[in-house]
Amino acid sequence: MATLHDSDNTLLALVRTTFDAHSAVLFLPDQSGNYTVALSSTDGEPNVQEVTIAPGKGLVGWILRHKQPVIVNNLDMRHTFLGYYDEEDEGAVSAFMGCHIPEGGALCVDSVRPRAYSEEDQLLLHRFARHIARQVHSAGLASDGGPAPLFRAA
Repeated sequence: MATLHDSDNTLLALVRTTFDAHSAVLFLPDQSGNYTVALSSTDGEPNVQEVTIAPGKGLVGWILRHKQPVIVNNLDMRHTFLGYYDEEDEGAVSAFMGCHIPEGGALCVDSVRPRAYSEEDQLLLHRFARHIARQVHSAGLASDGGPAPLFRAA
């Protein structure tokens, strides 16, 4: 899985712990117009997969297409999917929250324990997303060529 710098991974771990989430996942645009997992922080199993998500596919794709935040408490995986876990592991997720990143992409958190994300949580997640967008932009990762050239393998 591609990663940014150690400080970015620490920031994503901070996002995860702030929301008492199982995972925090950062999606950034790639050269094909889709979005890949650029960075993730996970608290054990299940683990985030290396995936590419097209706008409109699943909850993350909905955020990417509509550039709108989403909160889903009491997640029912029979009617939707996240797309960044193995298909068998998605059923463990009980709550999801995500928002669009201003320079392109999405920042998402999820929980495997019962959790009720609030509008206040959503506002805080959006602040984290804006901060991450500034980091991505200043690192030159949000260029037309996409993030891949500046990433290093984990």
